Amino acid sequence: MLTVEIWSDVMCPWCYLGRLSWQAALSRLPAAADVRTVHRAFELRPQLPPGQGRRLVDIMTDDWEMSPAEIEDVFDRIHTTGAPYGAVLRPEIVRPVNTFDMHRMVQLAQHAGRVEPLLDRLFDAYHARSADLSDHAVLREQAEAAGMDGETVTAVLTGDGYADRVRDDEQLARRVGVRSVPSFRIAGGPPVSTWDSGWLLGRLTAGLAGVPTTR
Repeated sequence: MLTVEIWSDVMCPWCYLGRLSWQAALSRLPAAADVRTVHRAFELRPQLPPGQGRRLVDIMTDDWEMSPAEIEDVFDRIHTTGAPYGAVLRPEIVRPVNTFDMHRMVQLAQHAGRVEPLLDRLFDAYHARSADLSDHAVLREQAEAAGMDGETVTAVLTGDGYADRVRDDEQLARRVGVRSVPSFRIAGGPPVSTWDSGWLLGRLTAGLAGVPTTR
């Protein structure tokens, strides 16, 4: 069994593209059943309070001092990269939020065997409709639609369930050198940040053949 750890944050458009690339690579891998995927937490904006704030485009303009042309170029690359997968990414409308509770939901889903449908729903909800993924009602709706038990979801959200798992993932990220997302760590090798489906397929094939992972 080949273990692949993936650090990501649903808010990140490149993480969405990385997920789509990962799914495409697995779909082309004959031995996909021999790959174990572990989703790990990475918070892009842990300092934000719950609730939606400014649009991403305003943050890019005001905080990052990007010009309209630079922003348009980034958004065009996101649209172009996502188009072959049929994914809807609307970076011009999204509003970044605190994703700590969302990551707790992902950990719960991983434990319950529902992490893949939940992640599909969360990525689509945020990037297509700018859903507030810090809102417990939104998280519960998405979790239930992914086949999770509503009472269990509510109990976790109103308590501190899986908070330690999220913090452990973030500590591990620092320890192994994850500095950007998405990052893939194959068979305990060095983490690599990519959304290249071909590269992922090649590394999976090599990993299953016992070839050590390198950057």
